[in-house]
Amino acid sequence: MAGPSRAAAAPLRTVLTLVTLITLTAGTAGCAGPSVSSTEAAAGPAVPRSSPVTYEVPADLTPAVLPATGAEARWSQGLDAFGEAVADAEVRGCVRARGETMPDLVPLAFTRYMDLPDLDFIRRHGFGSTALPASSSTESTESTESTEPTEGREPGSPDGSAVSGPVRRCMAAGQRVVNDFRALYGPLRMSWFREIGRLASDESVARVYGAFPSCLARRGVKVTGEDRFFGLVDRRLAAGRSDLDLAADYAACMAPVEAVREPLRTASRDRFAAAHRQEIEELTDQLMPRVRQLEARYEVRLCFPALSA
Repeated sequence: MAGPSRAAAAPLRTVLTLVTLITLTAGTAGCAGPSVSSTEAAAGPAVPRSSPVTYEVPADLTPAVLPATGAEARWSQGLDAFGEAVADAEVRGCVRARGETMPDLVPLAFTRYMDLPDLDFIRRHGFGSTALPASSSTESTESTESTEPTEGREPGSPDGSAVSGPVRRCMAAGQRVVNDFRALYGPLRMSWFREIGRLASDESVARVYGAFPSCLARRGVKVTGEDRFFGLVDRRLAAGRSDLDLAADYAACMAPVEAVREPLRTASRDRFAAAHRQEIEELTDQLMPRVRQLEARYEVRLCFPALSA
């Protein structure tokens, strides 16, 4: 179905690799979760977890666009989620104005970037999707949404039939809103993620990353690599079980890797920022005024994941 997609609130790690993120910032409206096996799909989706958010905007927006650490990636998640939220508000307002019934939409959630693992956040909150606070536009359309069972329906269709022409046009309008917003910072961030993606071949990174499976094994987690580890997390979440023990294992074993990668990313960002100084200055002048304009128009607020309230 056409329209603004979102980070799936499925029993999977809601994450993006840098390659996927490059595609996202190039103009798509969001990111669906990784594909699932038939067994995992049968378990049903998990509701995104509630966790604290902050509305405090950093004085320097550079880390929000060019994150070098997992903690800084929270600012990036907030920017992406804000685009999804205004698209959601555009769709809901458009559908309501036309007297149509809202289609089933995946709940809004922050999307993490596991190539920039936020170890403190993972240790505290696990790997599940983190929900955005409800906006006034979401609450105002709740009474118009269908309350009938959704099993067997076509995704995005309120009654199992094809989405109507007016609703499709509303979804397209939401797509344009999020694309226009991400066009402000997407190209610069795309270039930045390409830059730090090269660190995967750094010898010091490869050497310490190679010890990740053996670290997990010493903690009783028998997997051959990070992908297999996340498969274990996926199955745990699909079964509705806590993943906090696995989150603690991951944070402990990934910490030595991040201890090597973070200084390399930070030094790389210093060079990148110097080479793109004019672009960053122009972005700084434009980004927050645009955010405030969209906040006023759609009654949504820019917010970011927080470790605690």
